[in-house]
Formats: sequence, structure tokens, C-alpha cells
Amino acid sequence: LTNFADVFDNPNAITSLRNSAILALLTMAVVVAFAALAAYALSRVRVPGRDLLLYVLLLFSSVVTGSAAMVPVFLLVFELGLINRFSGVVLVLAGGLLPAAIFILKDFVDSMPKSYEESARVFGASSFQILKDIVAPVVRPGLAVIAVWTIVNVWGNFLIPFILLRNPDRAPAAVVIYNFYTEF
Repeated sequence: LTNFADVFDNPNAITSLRNSAILALLTMAVVVAFAALAAYALSRVRVPGRDLLLYVLLLFSSVVTGSAAMVPVFLLVFELGLINRFSGVVLVLAGGLLPAAIFILKDFVDSMPKSYEESARVFGASSFQILKDIVAPVVRPGLAVIAVWTIVNVWGNFLIPFILLRNPDRAPAAVVIYNFYTEF
């Protein structure tokens, strides 16, 4: 148990866990919100080429990985003035996770019968009310899958926070663990 005490004696340990939790929860909120809206729209609106768009989106998100796109991403975040800010890291992480999240959540929305929505429309519900009161409770398991999947991916992500967060006080746990390894 003394090893744990030694780790928590380091002033960066608790701060890094807090930073990881902030990054994971903010990114999860962004991904779940935007994936829910996009998956609902892609599931219910008939647009020519919609399925092709989804597969191309998923293909490009898996082909162009984070490390291959780091130079353009860094330049974009630098131009936006988001270097060393949690918001910059959250936007980059969410942008990388959103295509797969939309793809996964769309299958959950597709499995929901349209008669639920039609019944709500008959009673005068707006599109937002239908999404909030009918669709969200039915696809809650899909939202939970996306939320847990996002938190796990963000918590263990090293490269993006390492490059975009320059201040050691903002470093998440993955970066601080790397620093422990190189320090000692």
C-alpha cells in the first residue's frame, strides 16, 4: 500500500485524475448529444445517398486515425486559439468519436417503431418533444453504450492531450503516468 501512498503524494496525481474526469465527462456529453440528434435525423429523414454517406463517414473515421491527422489538427486548434484549453481537446476527441457513435446509435433508432412517433404527432407533440419524451427513453440503452464507450476512449487517450495541453496542471492521467515513467 505504500506504493499507492507514494503516487498520491505527488501533487499531479489527484489533479490529473480530476482533469481526466473533466475531459471524459465533457466529451461524453458532446458525443451523446450530437450523436443522438444526428442518428435520429439520419434514421428518420429519407435523403438520397444517406447510407453511402454513413459508410463513407465511418470508413474515413477509421482510416484517418488520430496520429495520422495530428499535424493538421494541431494547426487547426492553434488557429482557433484552443491550445492548452480543455475545450480544444474535447472538440478534437468528440470529432474523432462522433462518426462511429452516430453509426452505432442509428441502429438503435432504426429498431424503434415509427408508430410511437406517429402517435405522439397525432396528439400534437413537436419534433423536439418526440425526441425527448419518446425516442430518448426507448434508445436509452444505446445512449448508455455510447456514453460508456466515449468515457473509456477519452480516459485512455494519450496523444491528443499530450500534444494539445501544454500546461502540466491540465494534463490528464494518461499523460501524467507517462511522465511518472520517464521521471523515475
